[in-house]
Amino acid sequence: MANIEKQVNYWITESEKDLAFAKRIIVRDGEAQYGLFFVHLALKKILKAHVCKQTNDFVPKIHNLVRLAELGNVSLPTSR
Repeated sequence: MANIEKQVNYWITESEKDLAFAKRIIVRDGEAQYGLFFVHLALKKILKAHVCKQTNDFVPKIHNLVRLAELGNVSLPTSR
């Protein structure tokens, strides 16, 4: 159990770092394109934290945001 909690905290911390960096790049440098890349990384990492917490298991080594959302039972809107 402690290892899973450690993993959840790791992914949350890393996500927060990426989000803070994205904000600096966008606000300070006006580089939305690069900032949004770090927003993408932050979202992936927070999804990984959520999957760890929901499944009480280590997250698979994948990068597909939709698949991570599915593994964490996150409801996504369907396209029209």
